[in-house]
Amino acid sequence: MSLLKKAMANVLGVGGAKVDAVLSNINTTPGGNVEGYINICAGKVSQQIKSVSIDVKTKYKKEADDKEFNVDFTIQKFNINVNKEFQPGEEAKIPFSFNLDLNCPITKGHSTVWLSTRLDIENAVDNLDGDKLIVLPNTSIKNILKAVDKLGFRMREVENVYDKYGFSNHKFVQEFEYYPSPSFKSKLDELEVVLVSDFNGMNVFLQIDRRARNLGSSILEKLNLDESNVRIHFNHNELNNVDYIYNEILNTLKQYS
Repeated sequence: MSLLKKAMANVLGVGGAKVDAVLSNINTTPGGNVEGYINICAGKVSQQIKSVSIDVKTKYKKEADDKEFNVDFTIQKFNINVNKEFQPGEEAKIPFSFNLDLNCPITKGHSTVWLSTRLDIENAVDNLDGDKLIVLPNTSIKNILKAVDKLGFRMREVENVYDKYGFSNHKFVQEFEYYPSPSFKSKLDELEVVLVSDFNGMNVFLQIDRRARNLGSSILEKLNLDESNVRIHFNHNELNNVDYIYNEILNTLKQYS
């Protein structure tokens, strides 16, 4: 009977070991700390557990063949070696700690982030556990969003989209879409903002979508030539100054609108 139980645990996961990631705090920031412990609870049979993997995951939107769909993406992956045979009913707590990727999206709008924890058991069905993370803006992101708000732009949508321009080292970017401010309402249809951190600070990519005001601009709009993609780079010191960020973005918008 024990052989049958072990086979069922391995092949079907019935009565097998379970895994649960317990977070000290579900709130973090890009570049911030994520810590907690992995709780492994053995099942009704002994099983050799090789390792535990922790993946930081999100979804992004992609279009192909005139269809839109969501793609799961692993931002970070960590592996913890265990190499232990767990006896029936045995439990273990394995601590973990890591810094979140600086370009992990914040959890706002349609953007979600979660931990996917997996037990690697030889010849067995993988046991999975999913835990939601709440990723809040760090100081740099917060100050850039404050500057855009100060300009009078109103946020319309936040979502992760396929990185067709190669802005990031991931396959996606987080896109902040804004309605134009009162002072730019006659000039712009919308403003899209993408933030990508690097070693020296942060790149702010602005997609400036100009409003058609005459026949010439209407033709450009139909040909999708009414948009400008502009990059502004802020170093770490500049990212602490909301007024400086405000003025740089304002001057850029005036130049390209």
